[in-house]
Amino acid sequence: MLEADAELIARREGNMLISEGDLASKVFEQELAELGVELLRPSFKREKQRYGEPMLKKVRPLIELVNHTLKRPA
Repeated sequence: MLEADAELIARREGNMLISEGDLASKVFEQELAELGVELLRPSFKREKQRYGEPMLKKVRPLIELVNHTLKRPA
């Protein structure tokens, strides 16, 4: 997605991508940082709490509600 419309990311500052922990890696996070995108994800068990993690805990139920609503048949 980011490669398909890289200009969209380049035109805006403060981009943030919210992700599950299992979708994260150091390489992926570095690639995002090079594009100017901050990755917001839960910390791993052996990792100290990440910046923004408390906000993620508040936003996550809302995201799940929206996803559930979109999955409902029309």
